[in-house]
Amino acid sequence: MYRSTLCVSNTNSFRAMASVFQTGAQIFCEHRRGYVWGQKEVQSFMNSILQGKLLGTVSVWLMPGQFMNQRQGYRHKHLGALGNSDAYARPSAMVIDGYNRMATLAWATTITPAPCEYSEQELAVWCNGQTLVLDAETKEFIWVDDDELNSGLLIPVQLLAPGEDCQLEAPGRKYIREMTKKVWRGYGPNSIKDFKRLCWEVAYAIQNAEATVCHYMQGTMDEVLATMNTQATAGIADDYANAYASSRKRF
Repeated sequence: MYRSTLCVSNTNSFRAMASVFQTGAQIFCEHRRGYVWGQKEVQSFMNSILQGKLLGTVSVWLMPGQFMNQRQGYRHKHLGALGNSDAYARPSAMVIDGYNRMATLAWATTITPAPCEYSEQELAVWCNGQTLVLDAETKEFIWVDDDELNSGLLIPVQLLAPGEDCQLEAPGRKYIREMTKKVWRGYGPNSIKDFKRLCWEVAYAIQNAEATVCHYMQGTMDEVLATMNTQATAGIADDYANAYASSRKRF
């Protein structure tokens, strides 16, 4: 039997959580599953941000000192847009669940190439000749072929990354100015004005998106995984021993 593992929950900025991995201050569980989302899951996730929904639960293990020392300088094989090229810090926490959501948000707000190699699935979703864009007509994110980016009031999601005071960063503002002068000229001033306002609203939504964070305060990683599996399957007729045994494959 594992001893009681204290779990404390609160809500945190999801974008802030997804931005702390380059230094290695936080790391992902070694047994996490890789990036498995497809375009459909990515689109649904990003549209849930527009709708102001809470982005699920992220499970974080606040590691005891001996585990921090063991993992200092730990490097992941794949983190793609999340980075982790430096990995010099002594990690203070390990994220057990939430990788696909964090990686998706990192892709959606990153313009420059990642400092860490991409996984095959990331390349299949994000580098396949299609771009995730904000569409003025539906007021949602949709996937379009790269050669259709000039076919309407559209803006790539990466250009909607919020900067200071939740305003669009310079690349996004520049893109809108240039498109207004050329490609969007035929849409009329009111349509363009409404789309600009929508872009600012989306930047604000991305900056303020939140998730529930469960902090596991005690125990070893095995105990935390077992507790997490039990919580996740509470009230379900299941074989908890087998669920725990498979956890190293799931996470």
